[in-house]
Amino acid sequence: MRTLTLVDSAGLGREVHPLLALDTLPMIGELAIMISRMPGGDVGRTSMSTAMLFAQPLRVPKEFFDEQHALGRRPGQLEASTAMARVLFDAHGQRDVLLDQLPTLTPGTATGLAAAPT
Repeated sequence: MRTLTLVDSAGLGREVHPLLALDTLPMIGELAIMISRMPGGDVGRTSMSTAMLFAQPLRVPKEFFDEQHALGRRPGQLEASTAMARVLFDAHGQRDVLLDQLPTLTPGTATGLAAAPT
Protein backbone atom coordinates (compact mmCIF):
# COMPACT_ATOMS: atom_id res chain seq x y z
CA MET A 1 0.00 0.00 0.00
CA ARG A 2 1.31 3.47 -0.89
CA THR A 3 0.18 6.40 1.23
CA LEU A 4 1.30 9.87 2.11
CA THR A 5 0.69 11.15 5.61
CA LEU A 6 1.02 14.88 6.21
CA VAL A 7 2.29 15.57 9.69
CA ASP A 8 2.57 19.29 9.03
CA SER A 9 1.22 21.00 5.93
CA ALA A 10 3.65 23.95 6.06
CA GLY A 11 5.11 24.53 2.64
CA LEU A 12 2.20 23.05 0.72
CA GLY A 13 0.45 26.28 -0.09
CA ARG A 14 0.93 30.03 -0.05
CA GLU A 15 -2.03 30.69 2.25
CA VAL A 16 -1.48 31.47 5.93
CA HIS A 17 -3.78 33.00 8.51
CA PRO A 18 -4.22 36.70 7.57
CA LEU A 19 -3.11 37.86 11.03
CA LEU A 20 0.13 35.90 10.67
CA ALA A 21 0.83 37.56 7.33
CA LEU A 22 -0.05 40.96 8.81
CA ASP A 23 2.39 40.40 11.68
CA THR A 24 5.29 40.32 9.18
CA LEU A 25 4.74 43.90 8.06
CA PRO A 26 7.12 46.60 9.32
CA MET A 27 5.98 48.05 12.63
CA ILE A 28 2.96 45.70 12.90
CA GLY A 29 5.00 42.92 14.50
CA GLU A 30 6.58 45.40 16.89
CA LEU A 31 3.15 46.81 17.75
CA ALA A 32 1.87 43.29 18.46
CA ILE A 33 4.83 42.71 20.81
CA MET A 34 4.14 45.98 22.61
CA ILE A 35 0.44 45.13 23.02
CA SER A 36 1.37 41.66 24.31
CA ARG A 37 3.34 43.29 27.12
CA MET A 38 0.41 45.44 28.30
CA PRO A 39 -1.79 44.18 31.16
CA GLY A 40 -3.85 41.29 29.76
CA GLY A 41 -2.01 41.42 26.46
CA ASP A 42 -0.24 38.14 27.07
CA VAL A 43 -3.53 36.27 27.40
CA GLY A 44 -4.82 38.02 24.27
CA ARG A 45 -1.69 37.02 22.34
CA THR A 46 -2.00 33.40 23.42
CA SER A 47 -5.70 33.34 22.50
CA MET A 48 -4.99 34.90 19.10
CA SER A 49 -2.15 32.47 18.40
CA THR A 50 -4.35 29.52 19.31
CA ALA A 51 -7.11 30.82 17.01
CA MET A 52 -4.60 31.12 14.15
CA LEU A 53 -3.21 27.61 14.64
CA PHE A 54 -6.35 25.57 15.19
CA ALA A 55 -9.64 25.27 13.31
CA GLN A 56 -11.45 24.66 16.62
CA PRO A 57 -9.49 26.67 19.21
CA LEU A 58 -12.01 25.95 21.98
CA ARG A 59 -11.03 22.27 21.77
CA VAL A 60 -7.31 22.93 22.34
CA PRO A 61 -6.10 21.28 25.56
CA LYS A 62 -5.51 23.65 28.47
CA GLU A 63 -1.92 22.37 28.69
CA PHE A 64 -1.17 23.68 25.20
CA PHE A 65 -2.65 27.08 26.05
CA ASP A 66 -0.66 27.22 29.30
CA GLU A 67 2.56 26.21 27.54
CA GLN A 68 2.13 28.85 24.83
CA HIS A 69 1.30 31.47 27.44
CA ALA A 70 4.50 30.69 29.39
CA LEU A 71 6.55 30.62 26.19
CA GLY A 72 5.37 34.11 25.24
CA ARG A 73 6.62 35.44 28.58
CA ARG A 74 10.21 34.29 28.01
CA PRO A 75 12.62 37.17 27.37
CA GLY A 76 13.27 37.65 23.65
CA GLN A 77 10.79 34.99 22.51
CA LEU A 78 8.29 37.40 20.94
CA GLU A 79 11.05 39.17 19.01
CA ALA A 80 12.49 35.82 17.89
CA SER A 81 9.12 34.48 16.72
CA THR A 82 8.40 37.71 14.83
CA ALA A 83 11.81 37.52 13.13
CA MET A 84 11.20 33.87 12.22
CA ALA A 85 7.76 34.69 10.81
CA ARG A 86 9.31 37.40 8.63
CA VAL A 87 11.71 34.84 7.15
CA LEU A 88 8.95 32.32 6.42
CA PHE A 89 6.08 34.63 5.44
CA ASP A 90 5.34 37.97 3.85
CA ALA A 91 2.15 40.01 3.53
CA HIS A 92 0.94 37.62 0.79
CA GLY A 93 1.55 34.40 2.73
CA GLN A 94 4.18 31.71 2.81
CA ARG A 95 7.35 32.51 0.87
CA ASP A 96 8.47 28.98 -0.08
CA VAL A 97 5.77 26.72 -1.45
CA LEU A 98 6.94 23.12 -1.70
CA LEU A 99 3.82 21.55 -3.19
CA ASP A 100 5.52 20.93 -6.54
CA GLN A 101 8.13 18.75 -4.77
CA LEU A 102 5.58 16.17 -3.56
CA PRO A 103 6.11 13.87 -6.60
CA THR A 104 9.79 13.53 -5.64
CA LEU A 105 9.01 11.97 -2.25
CA THR A 106 9.50 8.28 -1.71
CA PRO A 107 6.62 6.76 0.31
CA GLY A 108 7.70 5.33 3.65
CA THR A 109 10.50 7.79 4.29
CA ALA A 110 10.58 10.00 7.34
CA THR A 111 12.56 12.82 5.76
CA GLY A 112 11.00 16.22 5.25
CA LEU A 113 10.71 18.16 2.03
CA ALA A 114 13.21 20.75 3.17
CA ALA A 115 15.71 18.36 4.76
CA ALA A 116 19.35 19.23 4.14
CA PRO A 117 21.35 16.75 2.05
CA THR A 118 23.65 14.45 4.01
